Amino acid sequence: MISSMMMSCRDCQESVYSSPMTRDVEFFKEATLMPSEYSLSDVLERIYQNQLALEAALMELTLHAEAQGHADVGDNVRGALYTIGENSGHIKQGLARLKQ
Repeated sequence: MISSMMMSCRDCQESVYSSPMTRDVEFFKEATLMPSEYSLSDVLERIYQNQLALEAALMELTLHAEAQGHADVGDNVRGALYTIGENSGHIKQGLARLKQ
């Protein structure tokens, strides 16, 4: 599961590492040019992809913190990541229903 999370983060590095201002400007341009192309399921799919990217980034930081001897931090973050993982299944099922 960790490798799939890291892969999803590496696949979307451009969106993860671009500045918030750049992303906001690009979104505004796209939204004003093609407002009918953004369905609810498309927007939710993007939010879900962002969640996976953040999950992968947190895991990378957790592994680094644990390597530095901060096991307590690792345990706390893993607890939060567990909740994210549990919810991601429900989100994915909901997205599949919306797309039908």
